[in-house]
Amino acid sequence: MPTFPRPTPPQCLRCNWIPKYRDEVKPDNPNGNAGRPYYICFMCKKNGTPDVQRTTREKKKPGWITWDDYIGVEASNRACDCGFACRQDRAGVDSYYPGGGFWTCAVGGCDYLSYRRDALTDEEAYRKGAPRYDGFEPWLL
Repeated sequence: MPTFPRPTPPQCLRCNWIPKYRDEVKPDNPNGNAGRPYYICFMCKKNGTPDVQRTTREKKKPGWITWDDYIGVEASNRACDCGFACRQDRAGVDSYYPGGGFWTCAVGGCDYLSYRRDALTDEEAYRKGAPRYDGFEPWLL
C-alpha cells in the first residue's frame, strides 16, 4: 500500500517537473471531490501539454499527476506498474462517460489505466479476447 500524504511530491510523467506543493479541490467541485488533496504539474498545465502516454479514449487533463489521499485505494486492489495497490476512481461530469469507473496508479508514478471491472488494461483485455469496455460502475463515492 502506498503512503498518504506522500512523503515527497511525485514527478510529472510527461516533463519530469516536480511540484513544490500540493493543492486542494475547490469547495464548488461538481464531482464530489471538494477538499481532496492532489498534485498537478504547473509546467504542463501552463503549456497545455496533453498526456501523450495515454492511448485510451480519455486522456488526463493537462498537468494532472495524482490525488494525495486513500480514497479508492484498498489493499485488495490490483497492483499497478509501480507495484502499489491501484486507485479506483470515477470519471468527472465533463468526461467521456460521466460517473463511469476506472482504475489508475494511486501515486502518479506510472501510466496504469483500466476502464474495466476486472482492472485489466486494454492490452491485457485484447490478449484475452475480452471486450474493451464493460460498463464499470464504481463502488467509490
